[in-house]
Amino acid sequence: MANKTHRVSLPRGKPTGYLARGTMGVFLEKESAAADTDFCVSPLQSSGVLHTNKLFIYGTLADPKIQRSVWGRETTGVPDVLREYRRSEIEIDGEIYPLIIPSKEGHVEGLVIEVADDELEKIDDYETDAYERVEVILESGAIAWVYVRG
Repeated sequence: MANKTHRVSLPRGKPTGYLARGTMGVFLEKESAAADTDFCVSPLQSSGVLHTNKLFIYGTLADPKIQRSVWGRETTGVPDVLREYRRSEIEIDGEIYPLIIPSKEGHVEGLVIEVADDELEKIDDYETDAYERVEVILESGAIAWVYVRG
């Protein structure tokens, strides 16, 4: 199948990170928050993602084997820091897992990855009730989801 370029227009106020979808799935070659801007999109061999989510990871979710088993692909992350939290641990079914808890003096180093809505749902299913997904502002200024003590 030849690569076709389609043009789409996003309304004013849509944040970057939105992706367009076609029958084969497409992605934005150029992202912008500008109103009524035309975006070039190209076919992408994927499930046709509509929206991506930033997720701050600091433990088992950074393991490529876990990524492949939970949401089906490896995800490259960008280093970032979450302030006012610190690392801790939790025992689940006899195994020890990383966990973060609020701490005014703390900070946690991790990675920011981008996942689709359906991937985020799979990650929610992977995490137990011991974890809660909350939205945070990272040191970089990025807004991301993170799993903390539930």
